[in-house]
Amino acid sequence: MKMIVFMTVALVCHFSASAHGDQPPPNEPPQLWRASVTEQDGKVVIQIARPKYEAPRKAVSAEAMKWHNLRQVRLGQFVRAYDVDGKRLESKAVLKALRQPKGVAVFVRFYRPLIEPDPFYLAMLRQGTIVFVVAADAIADPIP
Repeated sequence: MKMIVFMTVALVCHFSASAHGDQPPPNEPPQLWRASVTEQDGKVVIQIARPKYEAPRKAVSAEAMKWHNLRQVRLGQFVRAYDVDGKRLESKAVLKALRQPKGVAVFVRFYRPLIEPDPFYLAMLRQGTIVFVVAADAIADPIP
């Protein structure tokens, strides 16, 4: 009897795992960083910052972290903005939402063209979160 139950459970697990295993995994997950925007010469300029340990790093229970500004980018050139429903945001909506620094989700893309954020990850974000898709080489130098 135990053997029949074991075989049944094994078969169900095998078929459910293989059904989900046929789908490719989603692209890279988003980074949860901070951003703010300004308007310069009619263009929306985005300042993205990521957390970074303060140097020198010491082994303590609560290490000091600071926001490290990456290169500024112009909206539409090397970065696109979306809402959590996957709809592209216009520059006015981005300006309104990020006048003050705020937490954002950033999909860093190491290849072009920039592909849209994966719905798998968008479903995990709350309404009102601004989502950026940005070219990696636009915000930081490549690692040698």
